[in-house]
Amino acid sequence: MWKILVPVYILSACHGITAVLSICLGIASSLTADVWMAHRVSPIWSGGFFLLTAASGLICAQKKTVYLIMVFAAFSAVSMVVGVVNIQLLKMGLVNHMPDGDTLRKEKYDDMVIIAIGESNCS
Repeated sequence: MWKILVPVYILSACHGITAVLSICLGIASSLTADVWMAHRVSPIWSGGFFLLTAASGLICAQKKTVYLIMVFAAFSAVSMVVGVVNIQLLKMGLVNHMPDGDTLRKEKYDDMVIIAIGESNCS
């Protein structure tokens, strides 16, 4: 039984740590922003989903029912998609989109966006 429970606890802990880091980075990034943009708050939403995944993993390890195991597996799979969407939204903060359709790199990158991309890649 411990062969199954230990990886579930480790995976839940990783999701929890990623959630806390992501939410903190998203809040710090949105507080320092002059204008509200989607790439500023995407870490908050993805962090919330990672937190739900961590909670479902801990509940799954305690209750050990088939339904909760499937819920945790589904949340884990969807959290990978949420992480990819978060990275794509954060990449939008590194470029300027012009009205004529051109996309140019920003002259000065925002440090919070770079840190959030690095943290999001860890998930």
